[in-house]
Amino acid sequence: MQPLQQVRSTSGRAATVLLIVGGLCLCGCRGPLQEGELAFISYRTQENRLYRTRDQGRTIEPLMPVEVHRNGWSFSPDGRCVAFIGGRKNMGDVFVADVNGANAVRITDSPGNERDVAWSPDGTRLAYVAYRSGNDEIFLTPAPPEGGEGRSEVNFSRSDSYDGTPAWSPDGTQLAFASDRESVAAELYLAHVGPREHLRARASQRPAGLRRLTDNTVPDLCPTWSPDGREIAFVSDRPVAGSGFNLYAIEVSSGRERLIFDPPGTLWSPAWSSNGGWICFVGLRGDTRRIGVIRPDGTGLRWVVGNGEDAAYPRWLPLRLVLE
Repeated sequence: MQPLQQVRSTSGRAATVLLIVGGLCLCGCRGPLQEGELAFISYRTQENRLYRTRDQGRTIEPLMPVEVHRNGWSFSPDGRCVAFIGGRKNMGDVFVADVNGANAVRITDSPGNERDVAWSPDGTRLAYVAYRSGNDEIFLTPAPPEGGEGRSEVNFSRSDSYDGTPAWSPDGTQLAFASDRESVAAELYLAHVGPREHLRARASQRPAGLRRLTDNTVPDLCPTWSPDGREIAFVSDRPVAGSGFNLYAIEVSSGRERLIFDPPGTLWSPAWSSNGGWICFVGLRGDTRRIGVIRPDGTGLRWVVGNGEDAAYPRWLPLRLVLE
């Protein structure tokens, strides 16, 4: 895949410095996002495609002119490429393409349905969920240029139950994921990932260092790491906080949990910003679907993409794309 053109002008460098020193504050109108802009999946043109915001949500425009499935996606760490689910309806495979849609590479080709693809922080690996043998499991495979159809694929989670929504730790040594392997409802787990575990089959049936993080009678899903690796935000359907899925955080070392946001309706697909200052998410209430951002302490709520937008899976736009 050919890299997209980088912003190299003096004004671009100055803008980069301004964004970093100023807390990544863009424009200032309607309240800053502090982390640039967002990208998300939308069904705007009778096809699910990736869109992006400009001017803190005042403008929405296409990002990648390729149809994608509403089953999760991920930017590469350098912001040049996108991993997404595409291909057959309801039976999608993992693809990787330049962020403009060019040079697409098919990563998987299976009769099962893949989803929840996540790019490792070092850019060498992809984690994704696949339904291959009667249940969802997490697989690892090399990212391009080493990876592609017919290359190595390793079953990482290995269980007879549901395993899903994988999230890499900031240093790439652990995966957080949801599983109901030991409970009626999905709980959050941590497991170690070896540096070359995506290239060879593992003898053990259990991931190394497997550790259960949560213990409830309701589902805990969609983990996302804070950039310092200290906390994991997630959604949970706990009746003590109200109806629907709400936003929580758990301290990795101690297991201490806290409620971040309990809105009317339900939340889904949170993503922690790279500067640690914000978490974006989808909020659903009846037929209304919005994308919002909130600070990790539960303050500063702002709805970025409004009620008329059928939006899903928001992710923070890499800084190099914000400047383009």
